[in-house]
Amino acid sequence: MNNLKALMEKRNAKVDELKAILNVALEETRAFTEEEKEQRCALENEIAELNDTIEILKNDRYNDSKKVEEDEEDIKMAEIRSERELQNVQLVNYLAGKDMMNGITVEERAVVGMGKEAGAGASSWNPIKTNDDESAVIIPEVLETNFVEYLEEESNIVALVEKIPSVKGTYHILLEDAEVVNQMAEGVLEGEVPTKYGEIKFKTKALVTKRFVAQYKVTQQMIMNSSIDIVAYVLRQMAKQHARRVEHDIFVGNGKNESGLGNVALHGINNETAIEEVETAVRDAISMDDLNKLSNALLPQFVDRAKFFVTPDAYRKIALLKDSKGNYFLQNGVVNGRLTKTLLGFEIVRCPYMTADAPVYFGDLGGAYAMMIRKGMELQHVSGDTQNAQARTHLLIMDVFMDGCVKNAQAIVRLKNHA
Repeated sequence: MNNLKALMEKRNAKVDELKAILNVALEETRAFTEEEKEQRCALENEIAELNDTIEILKNDRYNDSKKVEEDEEDIKMAEIRSERELQNVQLVNYLAGKDMMNGITVEERAVVGMGKEAGAGASSWNPIKTNDDESAVIIPEVLETNFVEYLEEESNIVALVEKIPSVKGTYHILLEDAEVVNQMAEGVLEGEVPTKYGEIKFKTKALVTKRFVAQYKVTQQMIMNSSIDIVAYVLRQMAKQHARRVEHDIFVGNGKNESGLGNVALHGINNETAIEEVETAVRDAISMDDLNKLSNALLPQFVDRAKFFVTPDAYRKIALLKDSKGNYFLQNGVVNGRLTKTLLGFEIVRCPYMTADAPVYFGDLGGAYAMMIRKGMELQHVSGDTQNAQARTHLLIMDVFMDGCVKNAQAIVRLKNHA
């Protein structure tokens, strides 16, 4: 395994050397020198030889069934990293206004088995493509995965909800009501029909592809500065905007998909009438009795993964609650290796977009809410207009198509402000 991995790392290092030679010529807008031609030819030959050796070793090792599992993951990760790197080159070329395939040779495609040039049996790899009217590029799956990871890093709320990938069209999600949640398997003799056969009526909700747009500007210097991973930087900045929007809509989205400002949103938890409610004893005040009633209202099967979700104002009030001995109920804790705050042993998460009429939720957000993220995110690059051309800036517009709704109202409960 170590020999195979070392060969793959050596091959990737040679690819980096080849790319460096290509980039110098591209940046200086000139032809290759004789010395560069010789270097390029030597590197291409060496990469091809290393690829042949790697394939031989792969086939040889795969003949030993005991080594398949230990080899497979490392090889897969090495190939994914190479694929991601080449897609980064394409996006940088796109941002710089160059041909997206600049700097990507046949040998480099062979690194991850790209295209027909890689030979028979090679795995397929789709380069970054434009959309139907060629006004934007479609983010490939490897970088889409990065984007979703950035979304989860930017928002604990987004990280918790179930995310369903979808290619296109409408996705009908199964809703789990009280009848479904409490359904128990029935014991019957072989050959007999269950007594409740066909009685349960499953309900569904349609999730449609709603367009959400994030905008960001970068300078020409940032794009051309090779010391900056401009692709990761742009995706992370776009993810911040989309994460804020998704977190907002998960709680207070109106679910509309109409023309006009604020009329395109996910279906928010606040608007779900089937969620059980506990009302505070006093308006605009929160007591431990209120919070205990709320936690006890949740079905037992959802308690293990439950958390408190609170507004910033509710958090400040809860932070001041003490027991008879003067000890604060809000405690320091560790959840999944992270330092956090806990209440009654459960993590407490602050959400600035929740409203004062429902200042606290308690439950399993992943069991309660699901969102669909359509594959085929689009990135549009605007630099030819007068304003951007004079300022030497690039306007980037990223379209993400998604929708979300409450899939199981039994998995979360709501603390309602006293009327």
